[in-house]
Amino acid sequence: GGSVPSVHASSCMLVGIHIMVKLILVDDEQLFLNSLARYITAHMPDFEICGCFHNGKDALAYMQTHKVDIMITDVNMPEMDGLALVREAYLHFPDCTSVILSGYSEFEYARTAIKYHVSQYLLKPVDYRELKSCLEELHGIHCQTASKAVNSKNAHGENRPQ
Repeated sequence: GGSVPSVHASSCMLVGIHIMVKLILVDDEQLFLNSLARYITAHMPDFEICGCFHNGKDALAYMQTHKVDIMITDVNMPEMDGLALVREAYLHFPDCTSVILSGYSEFEYARTAIKYHVSQYLLKPVDYRELKSCLEELHGIHCQTASKAVNSKNAHGENRPQ
């Protein structure tokens, strides 16, 4: 398609630097991972998909050495399920925001998710418009946080470009 890319209201620029939100996807269903990655890449240019993982263990290993802003994870997976993953992320990577996509609407799952500050609990099959608005909202929050960080650095006597 030769369409002109639209400018998102959630886009943010800081000191001339465009902020890309680093995202990982965690789900043991390869076809779902593929379609999720394709959708985000096509419709959400402010997000960079840094990795796709089939279980929580691999995702966590990646997070040990790479900064991740947002993690989208399924609940039911082999080796380490999504709830164990969001718990670990909450404990060790407090700057990472977790979003759960699950085929399960059990209250217990949702209650555990709340305990570990999961930002959204979306049900499968995924409503992509709902996912998009969730991610755009998180992008806005991420930009505000990054902007505050830059401003506090500048306020602490670092040289500002003239």
